Amino acid sequence: MSEERAGLLDGAIAPVSNPHLFGHEAAEAFLARNYRSGKGHHAILIEGPEGIGKATLAFRFANHILRHPDPTGAPEVISDPVPEHPVTRQLASGASHNLLHLSRPVDEKSGRVKTAITVDEVRKLRDFFGLSAVTRPLLGGYFVDRITGWWAFSVDIPVGVAAFPIARLTPALPRQRDRGYQTALDKRRQTPR
Repeated sequence: MSEERAGLLDGAIAPVSNPHLFGHEAAEAFLARNYRSGKGHHAILIEGPEGIGKATLAFRFANHILRHPDPTGAPEVISDPVPEHPVTRQLASGASHNLLHLSRPVDEKSGRVKTAITVDEVRKLRDFFGLSAVTRPLLGGYFVDRITGWWAFSVDIPVGVAAFPIARLTPALPRQRDRGYQTALDKRRQTPR
C-alpha cells in the first residue's frame, strides 16, 4: 500500500483520476445500457479482487451519469472522462455535491486502512441526503427577511398540521421489487452476472 495515499496500491493512479479502465468492457457496456434504459437498478454491487478496477469503474460510471443527466440522451458507451470537463474536475477534487464517496478510513492506532467502511463513514449519508436541512432554513430566512417571524411561524404550523393527517391516512405504497444487481470484475470472467 502507498504510504501517502491510504488504500491505494503502490504505483497506482487514484481511481477518481484514472482516465482508463482495461478489460471490463462488458461491465461498462452493461452499466451504459442499464442507464440508457431509464430503468436502472437501485443498487449495483461491484466485487472483485483488490486492484482490479472496481473503484475506477464506479467513478467512470458516476462521471457518465453526471455528464449526461438525461438517460435517454446518454451515449451508448461510457467514454473516457475528459480532464477539462467541469464534472470530471469536481469529481477529482471531491467537490461534487452530487456524489458522496465513502471509503475505508485509516486506523489511528496502526496507521493502516481499515478492512471495512465504518459506521461513521455511513453516517455521512444522513447529511448528504438531508436536503431538507438546507432548504428549510433558506425558506425560513426568506420569510423572516421578506415578511416577519410571526408570519413564518403562522405559515409553518398550518402546513405541519395539514401534513400529519395526510401522511397518517395515506395507504402504504406497494413494495417495489428489488432491482439490485451484482457484478463481479474478474480476470477470468469479464461479463456481468
